[in-house]
Amino acid sequence: MLKIKWSQDEIALTLRRLKMSLEDRAAVHRIMGEVLLRNTQRRFRREVSPEGKRWPALSPVTLAARRSKRGILRDSGELFGSIHMQPDLFGDDAAEAAGALPPPYQPKPEHVRAALRRLVGQMEEAADGWPWPPSEVERNRGHWLEHLCSLLPDEAEATRWRQRIQAQIERLDALMQAGAGQGG
Repeated sequence: MLKIKWSQDEIALTLRRLKMSLEDRAAVHRIMGEVLLRNTQRRFRREVSPEGKRWPALSPVTLAARRSKRGILRDSGELFGSIHMQPDLFGDDAAEAAGALPPPYQPKPEHVRAALRRLVGQMEEAADGWPWPPSEVERNRGHWLEHLCSLLPDEAEATRWRQRIQAQIERLDALMQAGAGQGG
């Protein structure tokens, strides 16, 4: 049998240290945040839910449209790169919490330009109508192309891309109205 002897002073000192460590909420939150971040990234790489269930497989249409084969939700790497910890969501020390966060993800301008060249190139090459299925047309013209332009650091360059995109949208809409058909 193991016997442990502690003096009352040792117990009191240990309890005070424990109390102080628990009162240092920021430290506890940082540790919890690091654990949750690592677990989330690990689940993301393994493509499993928090319950350990595999994510549903991608459809053949989605697989064909992907730029990379890195895995589900990892086509561009932007989503995975945006995962970070937020150590103090509800605490009253917002300044400390804000200082603990990494800077928000900013894609490299050359990656934004490459995505714009790819999408606008597909539009320019399309001779019979939109080069994408209807759901992608809606996503790309309704949000994605403008979002990419907004990520460019130079507003003049963004304006040139917007003009080029708008010209293609008008051309492709005219083709569709003339009955040329839907791409895909």
